[in-house]
Amino acid sequence: MTLQRRLNRLESTLAARPNPDAAATFAALAVALDRMAERKAAGCGTVQRKLAALVASLDRGDNGNAARPT
Repeated sequence: MTLQRRLNRLESTLAARPNPDAAATFAALAVALDRMAERKAAGCGTVQRKLAALVASLDRGDNGNAARPT
């Protein structure tokens, strides 16, 4: 195996590693959605607005850190 092929193979292996920050964010989102689903199933009236706001923020690419006017 040539040196270049070996380097390419190592680079592809490194690129395949999962991002721990992305995995943690996804896990937190899944927990939040589960809680919202439980609240909605229990008849909570405000959870639908929160779900709509979450979907809208995801559509805009807002990660929750954007400045909001008060």
